[in-house]
Amino acid sequence: MLTGVRYGRGYASVEVPDGRLVSVLRGAAAPALADAHAAVQHAIGSPIEGEDLAAMAVGRRHAVVVVSDITRPAPNALMLPPVLDALRRGGIDHHRVTVLIATGAHRRTSPQELGELLGPDLPAACRIADHVATDHEAHTYLGTTPQDVPLHMDRRYVDADLKVLTGLIEPHYMAGFSGGRKAVCPGLASVETIGRFHRHELLMHERSTTGVLAGNPVHEAALAAARAAGADFIVNAALDDRRQVTGVWAGELEAAHLAGCHEVARSASAACPEPVDIVVTSNAGYPLDCSVYQATKGMVGALEILKPGGTVVIAAECSEGLGSPAFASVLRADSRIEDSLARLADPSSTAMDQWGVTMLAKAVTRARVLIYADGLSEADARSAYLTRVPSLQSGLDQALRWHGPEATVAVIPDGPYTMATLAPDGLG
Repeated sequence: MLTGVRYGRGYASVEVPDGRLVSVLRGAAAPALADAHAAVQHAIGSPIEGEDLAAMAVGRRHAVVVVSDITRPAPNALMLPPVLDALRRGGIDHHRVTVLIATGAHRRTSPQELGELLGPDLPAACRIADHVATDHEAHTYLGTTPQDVPLHMDRRYVDADLKVLTGLIEPHYMAGFSGGRKAVCPGLASVETIGRFHRHELLMHERSTTGVLAGNPVHEAALAAARAAGADFIVNAALDDRRQVTGVWAGELEAAHLAGCHEVARSASAACPEPVDIVVTSNAGYPLDCSVYQATKGMVGALEILKPGGTVVIAAECSEGLGSPAFASVLRADSRIEDSLARLADPSSTAMDQWGVTMLAKAVTRARVLIYADGLSEADARSAYLTRVPSLQSGLDQALRWHGPEATVAVIPDGPYTMATLAPDGLG
């Protein structure tokens, strides 16, 4: 069977021999909304718990509206105009609004990316700013979460008179689902906070995985951070595999986010009838497959349906190579994954982006991982404990030779946007 998986801004094709394919895993594909703009307007005006945004803005002096950065395909250009219109109707003019880009520990937004990120209709009067996690003076200390995460949060957000979060809800390989509280932590947190939030102990917890909220310490730490920093109103959306909006949820932080997570769980879950020897997957294409750091999401997402000792074949363009210099430095420090794990388990180890190595270790200690990545060198692939292949097809062919004539295969075309599982659908 010939099929394709997302790769960069296009697709990579692969043909699975007859008799080997167990399943092509796709979610239930919630239908795209007929009028997404109207849906955003309706959600903002009819929130899930609490006042509508225009009423909430009355009497407030200024607002911060938080948006996802360039590594997320969030429909910022769709959500921002209705949010800003509601604020204006409530008395907060555009010149008193700051659009704050929740970069977390990622790089700053380039001038060329701003148009793509925010769309052409953002009023010129709005201030636009990146969160900068390394600017120690730009953060306010808010105490410590029950998970022992010290909270140093972006002062511009903490001091805002009205705080609005936008975001994208999708399956997330450590927090259960993205969106909601994650716009605050790690989105607006300092490097110290991000390091503790992503520490080895929390990430390796059995509940820190895709689709699980209950008992997930990563989710609980992010939620505690958002509660401490405050969040007056959220607007979150979900997308289909063509990046069309399938749902919008707005209102109170926890209620609106949970409502969206339940819907995404239903539409993104796909059950494989049996564990397989080989999973062919992706990292959902551009912009998420820009680096190995990001591509760990697709690798980890394949593990649920993989037999012990199985192989993951992943397509991820990796146009930015390994990822940040900090992530690359952590990877290159050790020649064996066992040494990396031992070092990461040390509470005194706080290197930036080391959490990406923890998640990578989840994959490469449970599976052989072959990667098709035009932007990744052979040397960098080896430093990430990966085997680079010249095409997705050659990777599958190699895996089939390893596993023999009875090998079974599953394909996950949209990578981490699909909750591949052997268990019944639903939130954990």
